[in-house]
Order: sequence, then structure tokens, then C-alpha cells
Amino acid sequence: MYCILFGAICQAQDWVQVNKLNPNGVNEPSDLLYLNGIWYACGNKAFLYESKDLITWDETVVNDFDLEAITTDGKYIFISEETYQRIWVYDPVAKKVMKQIPFKHGGGRNEGIEAMTYLPKSNQFLLVSEKDPCVFYLTDEKFQIEEQFQLDGISEVSSVGFYNNKLYVLSDEDATLFELDWEFRKVVSKISIPLINPEGFVWKDGDLWVCSDDMKRIIQLSKK
Repeated sequence: MYCILFGAICQAQDWVQVNKLNPNGVNEPSDLLYLNGIWYACGNKAFLYESKDLITWDETVVNDFDLEAITTDGKYIFISEETYQRIWVYDPVAKKVMKQIPFKHGGGRNEGIEAMTYLPKSNQFLLVSEKDPCVFYLTDEKFQIEEQFQLDGISEVSSVGFYNNKLYVLSDEDATLFELDWEFRKVVSKISIPLINPEGFVWKDGDLWVCSDDMKRIIQLSKK
């Protein structure tokens, strides 16, 4: 099945739910990360959690007001705190917070960064505010803004991720994962997410793992 989406031709693909987990102990999971055999989850107004099986989770030393987004450069884990607009830098081996980096982008309190991902080819980060407006910030490795822009067709963002040289944006309100043509800054395809309030996602071995803060669930989706 083919469709026209925002002026681009895309191939629609069916996805099926193959697993559904209740992450015990995680308070409202807002984003996911998989690194070196360990899963990490941000919890709204709570902690950073880690797990080996996606069921039993341990709290880490990161405890802040409103943790929203998580990403990694392969060595450190970076976590955005939305209320006071800052980035935590966490060493997962030493299990230690290395530093905090302020990231003030002009929004008011509780209007900080909702989504964040590392771009390995350019050693840059992409950070996104949630909505009203939804603004994308491209930064250097020190989180200094190099470019900012908005995307047609995307008015709300809950998570963003880079996988297999492709950039994906998740919308909580649309329950949709958008694939972007990063070079031309446009949407090329989308995947509907059968989950209420999908807040974060991870690609792993071709499958899509999505967390919902309201439902307190993590689901695994595979291509039909």
C-alpha cells in the first residue's frame, strides 16, 4: 500500500504488537534507551531507572524534577530535565553524575527540552521542545545551538531518535512515529503506534519498543 504524505511518497507498513510489559517501579516512563545490554528509562518527576529485563528496574543516582529525554554518545548518558531546563551528564559505568549543563532556549518554566538524540556522524545533538511551538535545536557536543528550525506536519513531539542512519520523531498526541529525510528536513513516512500517550521509543534489532507514561507500559512492535 502506498500513500501521499506531506508531499512525499511513502510505503505504508503494518506493525504488530509482540510483547507488552509492565515496568515495575518506574514512575510514568517518558523515554527509553538501550546501551551495552542495559535498558534505561526516564521517569517523569522522578528518577533515571535501569534494567536488564525490562521488568525489574533499579533507581540510579539521578533524581530530579521532570526527566523527559535520554540519549547516549556510546560513553555517557545525557538526560534532559524540563522544568529548570538543564542536561544531566551521567557515566553509566561509574554510576555517577558528571555534571549539569544549562540549556535555556527561551521557553518558560516547564517548557524545556522534551526530546533529544545524539547524531553520531556529525557528533551533534538534536533537541526538541514539545509544542507551542515545537522547535528543533541542532547543537554541538557542548550543547551550543548551531541551528534551530520547525518541521511542516509536526506540531508536537514526545521523543526523537536516530537509527540505521535515519531520524525518527514520535508524537504523543498523534500516536505516530514519523521518519524524516534529515537532509531536506521533511517527513517521508509514518508508523501508527497502538498505545495511549506514547512518550518514548527505542529501535533494537529492527523492532520498535515504545513506552507510555499514562499506561505505565512498554510494548514491542515488529513488522508484520
